[in-house]
Amino acid sequence: MNIDFKDLDTLQKYFYNRVNYTEFEEAMMTVYNDKNYIEPLWPQFRDNGVGFLVSRSETKVFDYFCAQIEKTGYKG
Repeated sequence: MNIDFKDLDTLQKYFYNRVNYTEFEEAMMTVYNDKNYIEPLWPQFRDNGVGFLVSRSETKVFDYFCAQIEKTGYKG
C-alpha cells in the first residue's frame, strides 16, 4: 500500500473543494468518451469521491486527479 492518511485526506478535500462537474467530466473522459454515460455518475462522485473511484476501480481517473493535485500544488 502506498497511500497514507494525509494523501487520502488531501484527495478528499480536493474533490470537495475543487472538483466541479466540468473537471469531473474531463477526468472521466480519459476513460469513457461518452458524456451521456458520465453525466448520471456525477451525483455519486459528488457524494463520495474516494468511494466512487475505489468501488469502480477507476485507476486512470484517480491518476488524473493526483496529477491535477500535484500540478496545482493543492495542499488541502
